[in-house]
Amino acid sequence: ALDVSPNAEINSIKALDELGEGNQADVVAGIEWAIEQDIDVLNLSLTNPRASLALKQMTEKATEAGIILVAASGNNETEQEQASNDIMYPAQYDTVIGVGSVDRRLNRSPFSYVGSSLEYVAPGEDIFSTYRNTVEGTNYYARLSGTSMAAPFVTGIIALYKEVYPDLSTNELKNIMAESAEDLGDPGRDAHYGY
Repeated sequence: ALDVSPNAEINSIKALDELGEGNQADVVAGIEWAIEQDIDVLNLSLTNPRASLALKQMTEKATEAGIILVAASGNNETEQEQASNDIMYPAQYDTVIGVGSVDRRLNRSPFSYVGSSLEYVAPGEDIFSTYRNTVEGTNYYARLSGTSMAAPFVTGIIALYKEVYPDLSTNELKNIMAESAEDLGDPGRDAHYGY
């Protein structure tokens, strides 16, 4: 998000362990912290195949507090048939913008989850990003692929919109984004590319 929106103030909320694993309660606590800090946009580069009432309610609470939530649609590691007929949670919730991945040619990445809840796609293949080697305990940069790499691009774009139009409501900003998105795939919003 920093490259997309260089003037953004970024907060890192650690809700998962060094392996990128955790439980719903920690994610809920992380979102609650974001509400307390009056965060404008919250990126959730994490997924779960199962719904959680507590997580759903917290995304609703965050939305009511004026936070725009963005989440990864999920990665199908086998690149065969995905495990469900929609994107993963929390991206599947109505209060969360679900983001899938495309390659450099704007073709959907074969690992990217699809479904009627998908709203956008963004670059998600071979993205140069921070990386932690959990075995060595070292931090460095690496090229990574996944919808977790794509979601921050949309988060950064929202931060730009918030900077230019600070007085617009969440719904107004979402409408501007939907109208200005490059329409890929079938005309209009579709399950493979969203808007």
